[in-house]
Amino acid sequence: MNEKKKLLMFKLTFFVEYVGQAVAYCLLIPYLTNIGYSAMQRSAILSFGAVLGTALQFYVGYLCDRNRTIKRYLNIMNVFFALSCALLYRYNEYNYLFHFVAASLVIMFFKVTVNVYDSYALESGDELKRRYGIVRAYGSIGWAVGSEMISRIVEKGTYKMLALTAVIAIGLLIAVNAMMDDAIKTADTRINWSDITKLVKKRTYILIVASLTFCYMMLVAIDYIIVDKIVFIGGTERHVSLFWSAMALAELPLFFTANRLSRRYGAIRIYALSVVIYALRYLFYGMSDNLAFVLGLSLLQGLSFPLAMVATKEMVDDESPENLKSSGQLIGLAIYNNVPSLIAPLLTGILEESIGINSALLGMSGCGAFSLLLLWLYYREKKKAIAQ
Repeated sequence: MNEKKKLLMFKLTFFVEYVGQAVAYCLLIPYLTNIGYSAMQRSAILSFGAVLGTALQFYVGYLCDRNRTIKRYLNIMNVFFALSCALLYRYNEYNYLFHFVAASLVIMFFKVTVNVYDSYALESGDELKRRYGIVRAYGSIGWAVGSEMISRIVEKGTYKMLALTAVIAIGLLIAVNAMMDDAIKTADTRINWSDITKLVKKRTYILIVASLTFCYMMLVAIDYIIVDKIVFIGGTERHVSLFWSAMALAELPLFFTANRLSRRYGAIRIYALSVVIYALRYLFYGMSDNLAFVLGLSLLQGLSFPLAMVATKEMVDDESPENLKSSGQLIGLAIYNNVPSLIAPLLTGILEESIGINSALLGMSGCGAFSLLLLWLYYREKKKAIAQ
């Protein structure tokens, strides 16, 4: 497949993928709330799904590098993702054990598949890596379309309709994948667990992943605490859907230009800027109870998320050896994405119930300071390594 066609297919893939992801995830919290589950019950579900996602992500990354294929494992996970969505949204009566299992599976496959698709793009040639931001922009378009679509589906029907919609979207994604080439695995040597151990002991790798963990604590918590904030100040499912759509559309301009900004100013600088903006968002969220203002703050997503995403992929890829590109990305993601996904729901749930939602929002901004400190240590260590 030539580079032009490959780029077009990845744009289509990311668009369809994020439509399916939005259908599966955007109204998950309102869905569980409507059934009657408390903030702590929902937090337990979200955290357990993150634990499962962490374990699966470690294993899938290892398998992708060991067997030098990504496409095969994506297809398998997409099938189980569709089945999990159908299982979850078809049954909406109060049964905590059932929803604990079903929602945890949806969260697990949601988190792992979205990250494996990123690795798929990054490992499909230098042109795809160079234009990753543009490809990812089509994911944001898909997320905006999907999140807007599901609010209308729920308004006109029921949550059960989401089950069919998710299956159709993910089924279409599998069909698109069938027309694509696999990732390009250039290393000929087969890896083993000792190679993985060397990677996770690398000092610069540890520092950048640690910095990203605190940044993603803010990024991930937005999914939960801001949805609760919108509901707390009188918002409806329509407002939650608008929040998701506005964030996705706001991402587009910088996703189209983030790679160029990274090449001009450096991944470290644009990542640092994104951390500062995330911290400021939490401060602003905590200081206002105006629904229009809170929804308007979602536009700051366009100045934070694309910069963080592109810089993250570049920095982690730079710290990963050639034969461990998938493992480097997916192990890093398993830590800096899934660990916050485990902690953030519990932490925000506890803070909301103990000190109130506004104080919890103000407290979450402190994660930015820890992220920047670790980034400075990473930068200093990186300079030492280059000097040697």
